[in-house]
Amino acid sequence: MTETILVLNAGSSSIKFTVFSRDGKQLEALYDGQIEGIGVAPRFMAKDGSGAVLLDHSWDRQAGEDHGYALERLAGWLIPQLGNGRLLGVGHRVVHGGPEFTVPTVIDDSILQRLDDYGALAPLHNPANVAGIHAARAYFPNVPQVACFDTAFHAATPRSPIATPSQKNFTLPVCAATVSMASPTSISRRRCIVLLPK
Repeated sequence: MTETILVLNAGSSSIKFTVFSRDGKQLEALYDGQIEGIGVAPRFMAKDGSGAVLLDHSWDRQAGEDHGYALERLAGWLIPQLGNGRLLGVGHRVVHGGPEFTVPTVIDDSILQRLDDYGALAPLHNPANVAGIHAARAYFPNVPQVACFDTAFHAATPRSPIATPSQKNFTLPVCAATVSMASPTSISRRRCIVLLPK
C-alpha cells in the first residue's frame, strides 16, 4: 500500500498542490498541479512526477464556487489516482502564524480559530490559507492536517531593536527577515525590520 502526503497552498484564487509518496524516509513527488481562477474562470491542471500533463480542464464558473468546491474537484480526481494508497496527512502553507506559531502545528478546532484570528496580519493570504484548511478538513476528516508557517523562518531572528531618529514613533520590530537587495552592481543581503506604528 502506497503511503502519501498531500501538500496544499491555498491562495486567494487558487489551490496549488503536490502529492508525495513515502518510502521509508524518502519522499517522491507523484503529482502536482493547481486549480486556478477560483470564483472567476476555474482551470484544473495536474501533472505526474515527471511533468507529463495528466489533466487540463476548464469550466464555467458556478455560483458558490469557492475553496471547498475546488478541493472537492481535486479530491474527486486524486482519490482514484491513489487507488488503495493511504493518505497519511495534509500539509498546509500558512503565511502568518503570529508570534504564537513558529513550528509546524497539527490543526484542531482551537488552532484553526487562532489562525483565523491572525487574518489581519496577512489579509491577502491568511484568510485563503484558512479557507483551504477548512475545506481539506471537511473532505479528509480523519486525516491529520498540519500547518507550516512562512513566518517560522523569522522566529529565530534576534529581536534587538535598531532605532534611528526617524523611528521614534514606532514600536519594537514585529518581524525581522534577511532579504536580498539587488542593485545595478551587486546583490547583497540586508536585514529588513518591519515596525508597527505606535
